[in-house]
Amino acid sequence: MNRRAIHTVVIVGALTLLAFYQFQNDVTNFRMFLTKSTNLNEMEGQGSAIFKAHIDDQDSKFEEDDFLPFPNLLKEEDTISDVQTNELDHVVSAEKSTITLLDRKEIYKLGDSIRVMIDLYDHAGHRKSSGGEMVRVILIGSDVPGTAVPGHVIDNGNGSYTAEIEALWTGKSRVSASLVYSRQSIAALYRMRRDMLSTRIIQAVFKSRNYHETTDCHPNITHLLKFRNYSACCNLTYVNSGMPWHCGRPRDIHLLCEDWHALNLQTDVPLPITKLEEKIISEGTKIISKAMDVQVVGNRRIAALPQSPCYLRNIQELWRERRSTGFFHNSTWHLRHCTGITRDRIPECIRHKSMYLLGDSTLRHWYEHYVLKILECKPTSEDWTKEKWHKPATCRNDKLNFSAGWFPFSAGNDENSYTLYSIARHIDDIPDNEEPLVVVHLFLHMVPYHHSVFQTKMELIRNSVVRLLRRNPNAKVFIKAPHTYLNSPAGRVRLNDFFGYLYTNILYKIFRGFHDKIVFLNNRDSSDSLRLEWNHPPPYVVQAMVEQLFSYACA
Repeated sequence: MNRRAIHTVVIVGALTLLAFYQFQNDVTNFRMFLTKSTNLNEMEGQGSAIFKAHIDDQDSKFEEDDFLPFPNLLKEEDTISDVQTNELDHVVSAEKSTITLLDRKEIYKLGDSIRVMIDLYDHAGHRKSSGGEMVRVILIGSDVPGTAVPGHVIDNGNGSYTAEIEALWTGKSRVSASLVYSRQSIAALYRMRRDMLSTRIIQAVFKSRNYHETTDCHPNITHLLKFRNYSACCNLTYVNSGMPWHCGRPRDIHLLCEDWHALNLQTDVPLPITKLEEKIISEGTKIISKAMDVQVVGNRRIAALPQSPCYLRNIQELWRERRSTGFFHNSTWHLRHCTGITRDRIPECIRHKSMYLLGDSTLRHWYEHYVLKILECKPTSEDWTKEKWHKPATCRNDKLNFSAGWFPFSAGNDENSYTLYSIARHIDDIPDNEEPLVVVHLFLHMVPYHHSVFQTKMELIRNSVVRLLRRNPNAKVFIKAPHTYLNSPAGRVRLNDFFGYLYTNILYKIFRGFHDKIVFLNNRDSSDSLRLEWNHPPPYVVQAMVEQLFSYACA
């Protein structure tokens, strides 16, 4: 093996966040870096120290606030003392719980607020006396397919939940409430990520001549050493564009850290939860009682839409919205707080611009279903040979002088050698003379890990975003928040949407001080409205999400 042309696997995030980084350097120095002893305290503080050095001067200009998008979300520390669940008696029962219309009217007027109360009962028939469960409420149009809006739900902390929904169209509709996660489910989800390495494990395959060995990897070296009996680790943070990544060092004396050339993904990891907890989570969302019919009247088909364009809106408000940002009517998404862009105006908006979609496969769907098809951007990178494509993909529309690219942070277990940088590195490499639209989205590939991994990564990404905004005043940055879904190919236990709520709270805190410079894209409302079954939204929902972005990007 030619050690001066080592193709080093680079892991850039979570789940499969791994790519091959072509590192050509002095082998001796590189070996010293990979194999030197690591000061654990220094490594743990590395990301936050860099982060703080760049933003302390910005944060000092803004007052701290106690606002959170989901203030009543059950925290991990609230569940530490919860015992494992082996009996159903104290678990909330959707069948026994009730939903009641408050101030019930025979007929509602267009624009009225419809208020409901949900009272939760456990399987033993006792009313719940504390909060922490997760409940969703939506209004579904009965007369027009593809018509729905989510309600704003408040956890009263006593086993009851109040929801308020706007009546935004006329005709018959149904108010439907669902139990998404019980307290026991949430406690088990936290425990899984606290009491094991991760729900899916990336393993490094080391190989040199006839010698080979496989070890486990993790972004947090303390967590890795806690659950694996490694005497030493390979510190690959440097070649991972500054994103923390550590793997067990091979025990075979014939193998060195730079002999890492491939990966393996272990998906059937035993989980530290009971059979009943696994069953509860696997059953997923359950409807509470029966949906209630309501009648809405008015002199219009839908509520009056705002006249002020989105690009004039104070974008700080996007970070603090709790009521729905829009609603679906006949499968068309309507924004509630500003006028969205029409599709015919988008080509002129993107003329002479570039677009960077940085993140997981949700943004790959944006690239595939919107950028390529609707924006008529012609591929300039290699042809996709499989549906789940994990290499960077780029395209260009010469007529508009527009270029775009999707840059993932995962490469599956493809052993081909090609370069893939981290999201932070991509942002740092955006030229100063472009007018870039930069979209960042991390979600599903983070879920197998403890949420602290997501926080660390987003801190480093924010550091790069701050530098970009300082050196390129024409850059527009968008943070796509997690959406919701009911199921995934990996199942509800290992890959669910609960942590999307926690990530949203984390995003709010990490980007505090820059809410007036970065657009927060709330795509949760559109997925909540339709109770999307799978983790990848269908094309018409993708179109609604992307056009919401252009509504804020285009003047």
